[in-house]
Amino acid sequence: MTKGETILGELVEALEVIQVANEYHTDAGLDVTLGRPSNVEEHRLPDALLVVAPQSDGPANETDGSHITGSHQMTIGIDGYVRSEEGPELAALRLLHDIRQALGLFWPRAQFTASARKIEQSAAQIGTAEDGGRVSVVSLTVSVFYIENYRSVL
Repeated sequence: MTKGETILGELVEALEVIQVANEYHTDAGLDVTLGRPSNVEEHRLPDALLVVAPQSDGPANETDGSHITGSHQMTIGIDGYVRSEEGPELAALRLLHDIRQALGLFWPRAQFTASARKIEQSAAQIGTAEDGGRVSVVSLTVSVFYIENYRSVL
């Protein structure tokens, strides 16, 4: 298993903690999906859903010039959907707070996993589903920095 795969698994585990029983605002952690679904339809949506999808993974700006280890930056998109009978905008803000809390993004040395060197939030957007219904949508992009060790093929 690659370090990137390990980090994705650890990120999913961190998000699965998001439950009202664990003192979060939503139960979004009850349904965390790795990969991008083809479509998310309001009538098929559970009360909350998180979708995690890697967007890019490449060399970070910092490098030691070695061919044995490589410094990487993986960009990961997290899309959250939550159904709310009251104020979808407030529900979106609560879900965004829950995601940030679960990943430790409120602390200066944010790190949800031992496999990553650091994690940073790149962007976040909140809104409601296109039909203006009761589904709040949160899109968050995070960058995870890590070191990958490679075997010599020579």
